[in-house]
Amino acid sequence: MLNTPYSARKPPEHLASGKCYSLLGVPLKDRKGRVLGVMKVDNKKDIDGKPNETVYFTEVDESIAIILANHLVVALENINGPAKS
Repeated sequence: MLNTPYSARKPPEHLASGKCYSLLGVPLKDRKGRVLGVMKVDNKKDIDGKPNETVYFTEVDESIAIILANHLVVALENINGPAKS
């Protein structure tokens, strides 16, 4: 996976700072527990709107991310139609 956009061997190009200080990942699971994907959020910002090494995602952030991930799964299931066994 060296030449993919998700490779850890190069700096993240989508981040303005070029650095990932914090990362929160939540699996997108359907009703049967199958993983459809992962929702990733990176670089929580401080009160000034800048990411840095002292700002971390909290349990509240995680709870909000899980709620959003559940809504994303519902949207994906609605796009793709009823799940097949």
